[in-house]
Amino acid sequence: MKDLVRKVAVGLASTALVAQSLVIPSFAEITVVVSGNGSDSNNDANIDINNATQVNQSNTANVSNNVNASANTGGNDAKDNTGGGVSIDTGDAEASATVVNTVNSNEAVVEDCGGCPGDLSVVISGNGSDSHNEVDVDVNKSHSKNPEPNKWIQQTNTANVTNDVNVKANSGYNDAEDNTGGDVEINTGEATAEAVVVNQLNANVAWLGGSNGGALELIISGNGSDSDNDIDVDLNDNVGILQNNYANVSNEVDVKANSGKNDAEDNTGGTTSIDTGDAEAGAMVDTMANFNAAYVADCCLFDGLVKIAGNGTDSENDVDLDLASSLYTAQDNVLACGRRGRIPVPIPVS
Repeated sequence: MKDLVRKVAVGLASTALVAQSLVIPSFAEITVVVSGNGSDSNNDANIDINNATQVNQSNTANVSNNVNASANTGGNDAKDNTGGGVSIDTGDAEASATVVNTVNSNEAVVEDCGGCPGDLSVVISGNGSDSHNEVDVDVNKSHSKNPEPNKWIQQTNTANVTNDVNVKANSGYNDAEDNTGGDVEINTGEATAEAVVVNQLNANVAWLGGSNGGALELIISGNGSDSDNDIDVDLNDNVGILQNNYANVSNEVDVKANSGKNDAEDNTGGTTSIDTGDAEAGAMVDTMANFNAAYVADCCLFDGLVKIAGNGTDSENDVDLDLASSLYTAQDNVLACGRRGRIPVPIPVS
């Protein structure tokens, strides 16, 4: 008796949640001129400019795979036969399962540093005696003790993956018993069981491209005697990048191959033989989780000129220039293996 060859192959792939963002901001040129005003005049110019770039990317994937693959050519019986040879020949039994999970990928590209000021020109000139002239320019000024980023990239991935894989191949468990008057043979085929589980989870890539600012020109000149002339300029550029990955992975893989457990008992009148094929079982589990990459180029570099010249006697002339740049980055990865259940989704920063 010979059973036909049986082969079982199961493949499962999960791919989900890929986010991409491209941001190309712009920033105009700024020109402020206070000139030609009469004596005893009071002239004020207040400029407040804010440029905010915010990118939020969030992915959540909940994946559960239950895979069962089996192949069986065994479990054959030849009993109570009389007057001839008895033979059990089984075919090969092959079973395989492949599970590939690829989830949660973020890519954010912010060109030109999220926007740098263009040319900034402030001129106080040719104003009369005893005049008061003031220009105040604030670009992305923060009023808190710890400056908040005006350019913000937040990327968050949460993956809960459960793989339950069972693969079995059997060409054994054959019985040839109580036969009389001939040779008895049991020949089993090979039993091969294989399982492959690949998890590729959670990747963040943030790129903040470099860009130069414009020309900076601050001039106080040719104002009358006893005049009071002030230029106050604050230029701030604060960048924040937050990348978080949370992965909870449970892999339960059971692989079995059997060509044995054959019985040839109580046979008379001939020879008895059992010849088993190879039994091979293999499993590969590969989990790659939680990758962060952040690239920030030099941002908003200025060429500048500050000039105070040719003002009248007893005039008071001040230029106050504050340039501030900060970079805040945080990369956090959490990986839990072998634990069922879900990790709660974090709350994005607003």
